Amino acid sequence: MDLIGANQRPGVDAGRAVLFAVLRPLSRATQAGCWAAQPRMHMTQLVIPLAAVLLLGCSANRRPQEPSYKGTSLSDWFERLPGPAVEFPQTNEAIVALRSMGTNALPFMLRAIASGETNKAAWKAVDGFYCLKDVAGPTVPELAKLLHDPARAWPAAEALGYLGRDGFQALALGLANASASVRYKCALTFSGGAYELGIYSTATNTPTFLQFQRDASVGVPALVAALQRPDNNKVHIAILMALGQIRQSPEMVVPVLRAIAEDPSQTKGKRRNAELALAAFGEPEATASK
Repeated sequence: MDLIGANQRPGVDAGRAVLFAVLRPLSRATQAGCWAAQPRMHMTQLVIPLAAVLLLGCSANRRPQEPSYKGTSLSDWFERLPGPAVEFPQTNEAIVALRSMGTNALPFMLRAIASGETNKAAWKAVDGFYCLKDVAGPTVPELAKLLHDPARAWPAAEALGYLGRDGFQALALGLANASASVRYKCALTFSGGAYELGIYSTATNTPTFLQFQRDASVGVPALVAALQRPDNNKVHIAILMALGQIRQSPEMVVPVLRAIAEDPSQTKGKRRNAELALAAFGEPEATASK
């Protein structure tokens, strides 16, 4: 698997532009008869500059070299991850390799995320962001840009979900995106995957879950605001499950949850998930369901 895009047009065009800039004056000089006017010009005066330009063009077209660990490339180490990195012990050989490559791997991982959610490399890069979450904070602005592209939003959202409060702040802004697909993927990340699994986490006292709650709490105001805007049922249910997972700011969240749970005009799915979120906050059953 090659994590580097094959299309290196900026480098190619830069080399061609420089070459053209040198050759065009020479061509004009030839047309004006300058060769006849300067018979003593030595060929090395032309060969050396042209060789330098050609070397520059080749250099501009050269792809950056992937980092490696113990002679094995980043791409090959990604292939050795048998599943989501979050499920592996930190002593796993591939995770150790990714951590050893450190920040050198980040540009390649960003490029892989940019290749889109249909590309296997993008999801391998998501695993990389989990492994390197302690040093990947500077990539948040670039991931945030990719988040707003529906074709790249899902892997970008999952990567941001590993990057602490800054990552969740970027996801909170994504909840206002014009694309329902982007909004859903942001809400899904806030839910910690609960929407897809159909469950709430029962491991609520683990350090990992408590850290998730603290980091994701930065998005609670945006989640509540998104829940009160018109949207499709899938997005709203994902938001309800996210609020039930995060379980922060009850003074802000609980009244909104109760209003939905007690509103007979809401869909059955929304009312049920509002009830589940209320239960996660330790709140009594809503009036409408009694």
